[in-house]
Amino acid sequence: MKRFSGTSSGSYRVHKAIMPTAHISRFRLWLDSDSAMARIMKNMLWLGSSRGVSAVLSLVYLGIATRTLGVSEFGRFALILSIGALIATFMQFDCWRAILRFGPNYLQSGDTQSLGRLVALCRIFDIGTAIIGCGIAWVVFTVGLPYFGWASDIANSAFLYCCAILFAIKSTPMGVLRLHNRFDLGVYAATMVPVTRVIGALAILVIGPKIELFLLIWGGSEFIAAMAYWILAARENPDALSLRHSRHIAAVYRQETDLLYFLGALNIGSTLTGAIKQVPVLALGGYVSPAAAGLYRLANQLSQALSKVASLLARSAYAEFNHMRARDGMDALRKLLGQTNKLSLIAAVILILVVTLLGKPVLWAVAGEAFVAAYPVLLLLGVAAAFEFMAINYEPALLASTDGKVVLRLRLIGAVLLIALLALLLPRIGIIGAALAVLGSAVANWALFGIAVRKYVHSGDETVPETLSNPPTD
Repeated sequence: MKRFSGTSSGSYRVHKAIMPTAHISRFRLWLDSDSAMARIMKNMLWLGSSRGVSAVLSLVYLGIATRTLGVSEFGRFALILSIGALIATFMQFDCWRAILRFGPNYLQSGDTQSLGRLVALCRIFDIGTAIIGCGIAWVVFTVGLPYFGWASDIANSAFLYCCAILFAIKSTPMGVLRLHNRFDLGVYAATMVPVTRVIGALAILVIGPKIELFLLIWGGSEFIAAMAYWILAARENPDALSLRHSRHIAAVYRQETDLLYFLGALNIGSTLTGAIKQVPVLALGGYVSPAAAGLYRLANQLSQALSKVASLLARSAYAEFNHMRARDGMDALRKLLGQTNKLSLIAAVILILVVTLLGKPVLWAVAGEAFVAAYPVLLLLGVAAAFEFMAINYEPALLASTDGKVVLRLRLIGAVLLIALLALLLPRIGIIGAALAVLGSAVANWALFGIAVRKYVHSGDETVPETLSNPPTD
């Protein structure tokens, strides 16, 4: 009996040990299936892996930049990055979304000519806006910065950096890769940015820290990543990227009459979102000091690094909300929204606890003692990120239930409110005022989007939206 009992117990232990492996195997089989949810999950895992690698490596190169440049010089560097990002955000139109919006019909029908013309139009659009953006950058950097007392060599390097990020065109090849569901290849290309920056930052430790060298590395990393995108996209679908399609791009306008409206709406939305992120840094640099701008940017980058998962949740929720509404109606969408809201609330609480407990040690470890003064700013921005997290599902739900105009109006209200709060608080209490303005704007957006969800989602009708293709920005 004892022998039998021992065998039975051993079999039980073996069974318990095998179960997790069996579950993992079934999960892998499911991921490789043709299920739409499996594809969404696989893409989210690829995107998540890219964000994870970028977040870890960003702590390395950010730490090198802050420790070698110091508070004041890093502030100048942060101002240049913010100005460049603002120009790029204003000029870039996220053409990859247009490829995903109009390309699937061509791909499924085998219309390679129309797909090639669409890609060619997006490529020309990206190049044209990059040229215009460089003209704006020339005025801002080579005329504007010296006027405010900046050295001409730094101004020239800033101009070249801005040209590099404008001509580091990734949107069109990214759209081709995502059209073919090759998020994995996109991850490899995107990872070139943090890898190049880490290698370059380590080299700067040997050469000697200068803003011009950091700008060279930052701009070069974007350009290398863009080259990787184009190479991988050309290998995936060489015909779609063929230059011969450029001669017939006028046909795209006849086929897709709402293409320009779609791109314009995307640009307005992404410009508002991008400008909101850069306005506090620029305002601090102009009204307080470059050092204050540097402290704020460091705190903001760390708080955003801790909440990267929010953007992944938004994109996956947007896709699933649309599928759920089309398949099972608004009642199913409302139920799913309630479930995801609970997850967002839990994640927001965890985010606040992490920022509160680990914020100061992370600041010290990454940037050194001189940047620990940014902890109060990091704490306020962490709370603001938590409110954004709680509202992260509202925008996808509204886009799946309306024509998207209400979201654009709410974004505009949020931008105006942030500017008003900055004008009120920043001159009085400086960098803390900027962080409080961001927090106030985040709370107001959470409340406004919540009211809109109750009006258009929970109490809305079954009206089919005019467009379901304006997903949340990155």
